[in-house]
Amino acid sequence: MAIADLIGTELAELSRVSVLRVEHPDGFSTRLGDREPNDNVASDLTWSNAVPGGHRDLSCSLLRNIRHQGREGLLHRVVLHGAGSETLFDGRLHAMPRSSDGGGRLTPQAAGWQAALTDDETATAMFRDRELARWGQITADRRAYAADSYKVSDGSTGWHSSVGPTIDIAASSYAWGSNAGRPYIASMYDAGPGARVRRFRARMARLSSRSLQGSPWVFQWLAANAPDFLTDTAYGLDLNTIADGSVVHIQPDGPPRRFLELGALYPTAPAGSVDDGEYGFHLHSPCIDTDHGMPEHPGAGVLPDGQDMTGLLVSDMLSHTLGTYLPKNIRWTTGTGGTIEPTSTPIAHVWLSDPTTVADIVTRLDAFEGRDWAVWDDGWFHYPENRVGRTWVAWTNSTSRADTPLSLSPEGDTIDGRYYTGIVVSFTDFAGRPGTVGPLDSNAEIKTDQLRATDVTNPAVATGTRRLRHLQLSAPVSHIGAIALGMVALAQSNQLTRKGTAVKRAVIRDETGKQHPYYAIRAGHYLRIADVGGPPRKIVECVYNDAERSVTMSLDNPRDRLTLFLERYAASLSSIGIG
Repeated sequence: MAIADLIGTELAELSRVSVLRVEHPDGFSTRLGDREPNDNVASDLTWSNAVPGGHRDLSCSLLRNIRHQGREGLLHRVVLHGAGSETLFDGRLHAMPRSSDGGGRLTPQAAGWQAALTDDETATAMFRDRELARWGQITADRRAYAADSYKVSDGSTGWHSSVGPTIDIAASSYAWGSNAGRPYIASMYDAGPGARVRRFRARMARLSSRSLQGSPWVFQWLAANAPDFLTDTAYGLDLNTIADGSVVHIQPDGPPRRFLELGALYPTAPAGSVDDGEYGFHLHSPCIDTDHGMPEHPGAGVLPDGQDMTGLLVSDMLSHTLGTYLPKNIRWTTGTGGTIEPTSTPIAHVWLSDPTTVADIVTRLDAFEGRDWAVWDDGWFHYPENRVGRTWVAWTNSTSRADTPLSLSPEGDTIDGRYYTGIVVSFTDFAGRPGTVGPLDSNAEIKTDQLRATDVTNPAVATGTRRLRHLQLSAPVSHIGAIALGMVALAQSNQLTRKGTAVKRAVIRDETGKQHPYYAIRAGHYLRIADVGGPPRKIVECVYNDAERSVTMSLDNPRDRLTLFLERYAASLSSIGIG
């Protein structure tokens, strides 16, 4: 049956698409559509979009002899317009399968511009490192070179309950015999391939050994791109002048370098006997910054000694990542009124060193904010604040041919994976020390009432059924960050689910009652079902069928961090470092 017979000629014409255009590198274009001549007649047209993501995919069929190649080619731009010339899809050709069925058929398949975020598989996001995992012993070559003049010993790393993660450049009970050799105590940081250290910061704690007072000990740092520190080496004695309790700032002159060495040495000839005192210094809460140039912001967390941690903003890191890898055809602006709207939560530690795609980095950074990032028309990357977007109105019991009823299929509620009275979070801190936080009735090491549910609309709370969820974080985080993530996960686990699907044909009405073609609906918009009631449901995916003049919408609660964590990490849940 023809679509006009189902919904009427007027609605069929109002809801038809205008043209599918393929733009070629030479500046010319090919028009495809149901009213185009000969080999350019397009049928079976479908397309989709989703949030996060934006324009997702498009497919159609062309009746062409299998020997006829046409001008369309892979990675050529594809744009679909509606009756009012509005853009319905924007992307590029990714596949062009052919068959000999019915005299020949070509099935162009396109992907939205978000696919450009996967073009480079070597992207990293190494911005700020607070872990101790990349601190360790100096290399054998470096040790052999230093051993010509010094007796070398290794520093160490660990967690001090009162001050947090610590680098110990220290030795105790040094034998000051005539054959002991001059001491050199050192630790080395390796940023890894592709990363370079621009700045190091930590809080200095000089050891109070009597042997250190008034002695000629030298506290030094070295930076180089080779672990033997023999070429292109920056050097400084800044540590020698840092007062106890002060913040150490090391920023080598010239280009940033991969390796950083911190050491304490005694340059004069040894004399005397064995001394049981300690020599050297401690560096608390070490923080490495690469050459990212982004501003830092306070409020990223509090260390055990009460020191406030600074962090970087997700909006800045997104812009930096896009600017570094420059995906083709992707554009964005920043600041007030920009397509990347500013975020406000500073992130204490972000170190994604495994080569991946820009899309993966965007996804993982977005886990902190839970926004609906998308690449829409003309390749514009959008990162808006969470707010109720455009809202459409529909009825399930409409009998008017001018409105077409909405077909609604809700999933219904379930207790599986939902409705808990509390949550226990297992985590590893920046020093590599495991820990747990949880509610008062749990066996967690750190207990807090913040991780207990009290809402009586929660069936577990209402019936007095003790149900504890477990959350495993796979990347370093402080206990404060673990509690914050646990609160988010518990709240979202206990949120009433309103998932489902809805199908609308031909037209949709806005809140003023004005009719629009069905394809005016877009992922990220909201749908109010007038005769069902309740708040508007968020549309997270739209799949359009031109032949049926229909859109199938996936409905969900507003996008939340828990959903992002569940979908985007291999572990049950994880973080890339909220301090």
